[in-house]
Amino acid sequence: MRNFGVLIKYFSVLLSIIVISDCQAEVSDGAINNSKHISFSEIQEQMEMYGEKDCEEAFYYLWPMAKEGNKNARLSLFYSFFSIGLIMPGRSLNNNEHMNDLLIMYINSIDAKKISIDQIKNDPFESAYLNVFLNQKDYISCLEYKRADCEDILIKKKLLPSFESYAEEIDTLLASGLHPTCFGGIESGLEEKGKLIMKPNRKE
Repeated sequence: MRNFGVLIKYFSVLLSIIVISDCQAEVSDGAINNSKHISFSEIQEQMEMYGEKDCEEAFYYLWPMAKEGNKNARLSLFYSFFSIGLIMPGRSLNNNEHMNDLLIMYINSIDAKKISIDQIKNDPFESAYLNVFLNQKDYISCLEYKRADCEDILIKKKLLPSFESYAEEIDTLLASGLHPTCFGGIESGLEEKGKLIMKPNRKE
């Protein structure tokens, strides 16, 4: 009986550990899911605090959410290229990699369920990057029918890297000691008093 009592205590402790671990996992998963679904307006409110001098802080606020699949964060990074002159780590302003960053970030930010293709075509910044793939009829059709993850069509054709592989490249550069930089925003109507003001062209 004594051994049986010890055994019961052992399993009680083990059960407690399992329950605590499950709770921690749920909290962790919840944090990830919350990060993935933070709205565009919530991000914009936070980003208004950042100017050119806060370049790294702005990047490190957005980058984890962008990697988790938050398209609002990816769109915010895209606009940061213009408003505070964000340049990803290991890039310079005029090299091809920087131009590719703009394209990758923008295409991976499009949520066809929240914005129409006509809205994109009428936007002076966004249309320039969509135009690169206007000849990809299946991709454009996907956007027109408001399907999810239309960028997968371009990825399968090897016209665009997956965001996961792109994120691995950027994280490798960060791990090597390189940092994002900012050269200052352009006269784009997207900045005010050094703060990032993004246009409300996405539905919540």
